[in-house]
Amino acid sequence: MASKQPHNTKLMKMVFIITRHGRRTPCFPESFFNMKHQPFQLEHPPYTYIPVQCVCNEAKKNRAISVNEEGILGQLTKQGAEDQFELGETLRQRYIIEKKLLTDEFDKNDVMVRSSRRKRTFESARCVLAGMYPKYNNNKKISINLDESKYKDILCPPNPYPIMVSEELKKNPLLLPGLSEAIRKVKEQLPVKEDFDLFQLYDNIETLKASDMCFPISKEMESTISKYGYDWFERTTIGTERNRFNVVQAAIGLLVNFILNNVENLLHQKLAQKFFLLSGHDYTLFCILNAVGFEFTGVPPTSSFMSIEIYEDSQNGEWSANCAYNMVKDQAQTFMLEHFVKVLGKFRLTPETYKKKFL
Repeated sequence: MASKQPHNTKLMKMVFIITRHGRRTPCFPESFFNMKHQPFQLEHPPYTYIPVQCVCNEAKKNRAISVNEEGILGQLTKQGAEDQFELGETLRQRYIIEKKLLTDEFDKNDVMVRSSRRKRTFESARCVLAGMYPKYNNNKKISINLDESKYKDILCPPNPYPIMVSEELKKNPLLLPGLSEAIRKVKEQLPVKEDFDLFQLYDNIETLKASDMCFPISKEMESTISKYGYDWFERTTIGTERNRFNVVQAAIGLLVNFILNNVENLLHQKLAQKFFLLSGHDYTLFCILNAVGFEFTGVPPTSSFMSIEIYEDSQNGEWSANCAYNMVKDQAQTFMLEHFVKVLGKFRLTPETYKKKFL
């Protein structure tokens, strides 16, 4: 007689999904950069649309979502919209069909959606929702929350470090071993500006590759740009051993405060939503992964995400948190909730404290 499988007593109570937006057009203009996406590459498929509205706490709602003057820079592409829709289907399978944390019908009392103030993250959130709720036929728009005030933007705060460190690297490339030689090689082979930003060049190339558009440079040059472009990204995103805590705190302090506030509401049995979809950027994801303890290298690809699942054991009342990158089991980490709060809590900043410390 087969032995009876032990009953899983852990009940899923709350989930945070922190995503990077879908594939986009390049964000940074270059004087020699004449490869542009065609209009059809920016047309999102009809099935990626669902009725949404921007909800902003500030008065200037019409200026809440920033779109650069060039119009085409940093915009969500057709492929990006499709990727985000597929992510929504993945989330639907786990949290609606399998875990039954959410109902098949969208319920604003259960779900909160939040985006940075960029158009590509707002549209990415819309596409994820379309994948999660493919049968949504309600004319009532789903709210996507964002803040006009920069120091309250939990997913794209006015972090001073990336610009500051980039300027330091431009003035003194010797700060990063090998960078000076890499910059010399790039200047010899490409008509870049004297004070060009190596990460921006790297990001443009990677963005084009993601859209199956080949950048006309040698494999050797591409390898050099990729290596030092990533080193540049890492230095500006999580800093060095000397300043890492402050750099990471500036990037995710507000996000951590948002997460822990909602966990505390859950523990204190206050009215709380169950599911939080947070549409952000590569450095948002990179920093939160590093803060939790993931040994992560490389820029998080578009449409990658981190899940934070909060559980309560129905037998002993113990609480735990399961953190995973792209829902890959062998990359998941489980914490007792008290330890999880302690690990993330050291980075926590309220908007008021953030403003005083970094602005």
